[in-house]
Amino acid sequence: MSEVDANLLSALRIDGEQREDNGGGPPRWLWPALAGVLLVALLAGAAW
Repeated sequence: MSEVDANLLSALRIDGEQREDNGGGPPRWLWPALAGVLLVALLAGAAW
């Protein structure tokens, strides 16, 4: 791999207030929560 200058990387870093807001989608916790509910349902179905 080629070496990348650390100063270049810090110059390319985007501050939090300059980032785009992705507020239009579902909350970030929703997908892991749905996966957990699905897993519990599958385990309960297998145990039954």
